[in-house]
Amino acid sequence: MTAPPADLAAKALREEEYHLAHAVPLVQRLLQGTDESRRRIAASVERLFPVAKSLFEPTAAPGRSGDASMSNADVLEREWIGAVDAYLRSADLVIDTAAPAKGLGGRRGERSEHFAALHANMTAVLRIDPAAQW
Repeated sequence: MTAPPADLAAKALREEEYHLAHAVPLVQRLLQGTDESRRRIAASVERLFPVAKSLFEPTAAPGRSGDASMSNADVLEREWIGAVDAYLRSADLVIDTAAPAKGLGGRRGERSEHFAALHANMTAVLRIDPAAQW
């Protein structure tokens, strides 16, 4: 039996909170570590921030009925950028938050050459045991 969307969303939120709880201290340690660790984490954030912005790419039909979660993607994007920018500035790291998003097209099924391998890895358990739950 498939869980209702609200239950799936609540589970996903808990998982994201878990990842954030571990990522924030790790990034803080790297930014406060050696010059090399700070340089490398700063370069990674600078390179990946525009890719992360692609998460807010509008759907094919923004605002359609049943798509309320994405109808305000621009608001969510501004809030997310503000939170990330505030966090990075607190660590004396300033990046170009206005940089255009990279990697757009995923919502239209356009994927990079790396997607197939990542998708296969992320869905391995489902293929082995379609009834698996976690």
